[in-house]
Amino acid sequence: MTTITFDQPITVGDIKNRITIAQLRLKSFSVNLAPPLGGTNVLVSLVLTDPVSGHDENYVYEDSAVTAEFVAELEQLKLSSGKYCMEALIERIQADGLLPSGTVTVETAL
Repeated sequence: MTTITFDQPITVGDIKNRITIAQLRLKSFSVNLAPPLGGTNVLVSLVLTDPVSGHDENYVYEDSAVTAEFVAELEQLKLSSGKYCMEALIERIQADGLLPSGTVTVETAL
């Protein structure tokens, strides 16, 4: 399980429905390396969920250059557990300013 615990909790929602989130956990992850109809874009999708409220945050990267290069870098790591792949994806989302700073932890199953 991959989790990011924020340095400072964040508030999401609207005026009537505010939720304070201290951490998000990986809910789903997908990579599409073969776009439909011969396109050149690579798609990476990540869904993180708040374990308390169930609130989901969706992150999608799709392009023909930067995301493809990023996925190629991940493939070169040749990881079977996906641990470093998840850390790298969350760190990219943070670097792009889409997630605040926090600590990423990855627990692998035995």
